[in-house]
Amino acid sequence: MATLVVGVDGSAESLAALSWAVSLAGAEATVVAVEVVPGDVATPLWAEAARSAGAGEVRQTAGDEVSSGLLSVADELHADGVVVGAHRGEGGGTRSLGRATAHLVRHATRPVLVHRTASGRSDEDDGPATVAVGVGDGAATEAALRWAATQAVARGLHLRLVRAVGRPSLRRPDSVFDLLARTIDPAAPRQLAESDLSALAAELRRESGGALSVDWEADTGGAAAGLVRATADADLLVVGRHAGRLTERLVSPSLHHVLTHANCPVVVVPAAVTDAG
Repeated sequence: MATLVVGVDGSAESLAALSWAVSLAGAEATVVAVEVVPGDVATPLWAEAARSAGAGEVRQTAGDEVSSGLLSVADELHADGVVVGAHRGEGGGTRSLGRATAHLVRHATRPVLVHRTASGRSDEDDGPATVAVGVGDGAATEAALRWAATQAVARGLHLRLVRAVGRPSLRRPDSVFDLLARTIDPAAPRQLAESDLSALAAELRRESGGALSVDWEADTGGAAAGLVRATADADLLVVGRHAGRLTERLVSPSLHHVLTHANCPVVVVPAAVTDAG
């Protein structure tokens, strides 16, 4: 990643997201702290704190909608992603998602990184050690996989593939034999999922020239619940978002559940994104 735009409003959550973004991006990247304000722009009161946290640039931009303002700056800078902090009321016991975050997730054409402190882990750690990625089907999964694998190789992180058991095969359509196996043998869905994940892990290792550390797990619960369980010992969760008119109007129930229940930061990668620097 060369450039990250971070939404900052001076709150503790937004400054924690900024510090995390600086750690994730690395020394060679530029992290731009941005506050969207409805009136005249000025030097933010939190500017010194942002610079101390490692922001390479601090700015205010005028706008009525926080999410639109952040997306505009991200487009201007050709940023690799937009980072926001999960404020109180955007997770935990409230099970709600903030308006600005929901709008970003729906409309962004680049990854949106929603920061929350990983359970039992410190934001002072030098970036995430384990990246979990949700494995489903279609372009959204491919985009999430490529983004996660690229970051894992570039930063020496461990990649974990997570797939819900019982979903159709990723790499091939169900054959008649697959369907019969699912009917006759209750263990068949897990076996098929494990076979798919093993093959996918081997493919990713080959593509990385052996540089990628990767394992996988097949979860027997629902897709969203399984991803949340995977965040119990992960430092970062990456999920794909399908493109289309419907996804621009609402956040799917599964994605909403993940964003409001995850125990670590979540990266939402739109299907149009196929690589990450």
